[in-house]
Amino acid sequence: MSGETDAKFGRTGLVEPGPSIIGFRLDEPSRRALSERAARLKVSPHELARFYLTEVLADSEERRALREAICILREELSAFRRDFVFSLSAMLTSAGKVEEGKAEAWIKKNFRLEE
Repeated sequence: MSGETDAKFGRTGLVEPGPSIIGFRLDEPSRRALSERAARLKVSPHELARFYLTEVLADSEERRALREAICILREELSAFRRDFVFSLSAMLTSAGKVEEGKAEAWIKKNFRLEE
C-alpha cells in the first residue's frame, strides 16, 4: 500500500479529514415527525437531521447549564411558595378575622396544596 492509503486508514497515525457518512434508523413516529417538520421548513429530512445533530453537539454544554438552571429555579420557586403560604396563613389568622381552620381551607383551595 502507498503512504497515501496508509494515511487514509490511520496506519501512520494520520487521518485525512473528509466528510463522514453516518447512518441510523428512526422509529416510525420519529421519522414521520422529522419528515413533517422538514416539509414545513422546505428542506429534506436528511438536511434537518444533520442540522439537529450538529446543533445538539455544539450546544450540549449550554443545554446542560440551562437544564441545571431550570432545576435550581424550580427548587427556589417551591421554597418561595412554601414560605408564602406559611406567611399568608399567619397573616390571615393573626389579624383575628379568620379562624385558623378557615384560613387553612382557603389556602388549600386556592393554592392547590396536597393534603
